[in-house]
Amino acid sequence: MARSAEDEFADMPGQDSFLDVLTNMVGIIILLVVVTALRTSQATIKAAVDEKRALLQSQAAAPQRELDDAARKARLAEENLKNLMGQVVGVRGEAELREKERNYMTAYVAAFEQELDERRSTLSDEKQRDFDLRRKLAESQLALENLGREQIALLSAPAEVEAIENEPTPLAERAAGNRVYMYLSGGRVATVPKELFDATTDDLKENVWRLNNESHFTRTVGPVGGFRLRYLVALQAVRLGGPEAVGVGAQRAQVMARPQLVWFKITPATTPLGESVEEAIQPNSDFRQTLRENPADTSVVVIAVYPDSIHELHQLKKELYTARYATAYVPFKQGQPMKGVPTGSSQQSRSGEVFAQ
Repeated sequence: MARSAEDEFADMPGQDSFLDVLTNMVGIIILLVVVTALRTSQATIKAAVDEKRALLQSQAAAPQRELDDAARKARLAEENLKNLMGQVVGVRGEAELREKERNYMTAYVAAFEQELDERRSTLSDEKQRDFDLRRKLAESQLALENLGREQIALLSAPAEVEAIENEPTPLAERAAGNRVYMYLSGGRVATVPKELFDATTDDLKENVWRLNNESHFTRTVGPVGGFRLRYLVALQAVRLGGPEAVGVGAQRAQVMARPQLVWFKITPATTPLGESVEEAIQPNSDFRQTLRENPADTSVVVIAVYPDSIHELHQLKKELYTARYATAYVPFKQGQPMKGVPTGSSQQSRSGEVFAQ
């Protein structure tokens, strides 16, 4: 029977030596792994010990550093206190010295005046008058010398340069074009919306029938955009253009009554209203948005200003002048509503704005 390959392989020479070498290599590898593991564990333990030691040393050194800082601050405070005490002592000594000098000068002046009075009493009346005149002359000369020194000091001091800034003022002529009305009070500016006037026109049309039984009526519109508007409408006599014969040989103009807006008053619904002038001059403010919607070549800005916002008015005028807007402003008393008259009325202000006193 034929032998298997395994039996032949087992019968080959040198098999035991090969197994010994292989076993030795495995043993060496195992020893290397063990040694490496031991060294690694020892290094880890040593690093942990060193870290713990450093932590303990730093924790132990922290109170010492705090103590050193506290001691340094205490020494600095002590030095500052000593300096202050020295300054106090010096100021006190200076004050005592000045007090002694003042007392000495007071006593000297009193003794000198007493001596002058005694000498004057020995003089005759004429010489006393001459003495008084000389004394007044000396005092006047001394005052003149002091004034001269002050004048020289003022002339030698650098002069303060005051800048004069030109602020254009609207001329007394009627304003043309689209009007943008603004309210300036308490340092805040707000635009009176056009929708308020549109709502007033609609309200007037809806209530004009009241004049059938009354000679006038008042209504309030709003709030719209933060404002209320109160207006008065009355029947007023109007002469027609074409004459009509009334009676024999007489020519008279025909007269009829028709409704007419007499005045309106605008008041803020809430206070404070609008945005501060500092906010208004920023690029994305409501004020800038209003200007963008009303170009300078077709619009006139009319500002109702109150006494508490005169400085802010100068800022707005400067911004509007830079943007090339024609401007006008109407002053009102504090708390007074913005009163207006219809365009074309004889009460309209000369600058052409609707607002009027």
